[in-house]
Amino acid sequence: MLVLRGEEKDALTHIDVPSNELFQKMRYWNPIVYGDLPYTLGYATSGEQLRVLAIDRHLHAHVIPLMPFTPDVNDKREIELINDVIRRTIKREQCRDEMDFKRLADIYTTLQDLNNRVREKTYLQTVRKLNLKDDLLCVRLSPLGCIQPPQDVDQVREWLRCMLTALKYWHSCNYCHGDVRWPNILYDPTSDSGYWILIDMDESRKPNTTTIDWNHKFNGHTQLPA
Repeated sequence: MLVLRGEEKDALTHIDVPSNELFQKMRYWNPIVYGDLPYTLGYATSGEQLRVLAIDRHLHAHVIPLMPFTPDVNDKREIELINDVIRRTIKREQCRDEMDFKRLADIYTTLQDLNNRVREKTYLQTVRKLNLKDDLLCVRLSPLGCIQPPQDVDQVREWLRCMLTALKYWHSCNYCHGDVRWPNILYDPTSDSGYWILIDMDESRKPNTTTIDWNHKFNGHTQLPA
């Protein structure tokens, strides 16, 4: 499957020329070449000048400005996507107190120990690397995935098996996840059949140490009886 096409010209040629030539070459959208994509990316160059375009299946071309990479940051953590891993950084100053920072450090240390101890698939994120300092916790996690609910009965059965297995292993470490919901369940399509993993262990607690306040907004559909 072709996912990127380009047109290149020398610096004496205006950038609009290779852009228009690229668009003309894409006049025929071949589903065998481009698959069932909503759009494909292309680029045009004029010497050192670069323009990135998105061309949709209706043959509309849109210039995409190149923006500097910015990580996902909030008041609790920083997340960066690096190649095939996620780098998650938690600073002491972002935590409620010293005990909260220690709790998070213990969580990811426990997850790393579980990864090293268990050879079969746990359906939890894998800690590829962990660095812990007095005021900084940095972990590299894998695999990457996307939010994809199961589509049929067989997938529901597989999704349920994955989640129950993940909770079995995490409970065996004497932790309750505390935040099992769709944003924290990712689908990894890289294997032959694909599978679901449970992520975001930050709300995990030891038994009988806190009251979990379940106050998330409802997502989905309800059906009332006739």
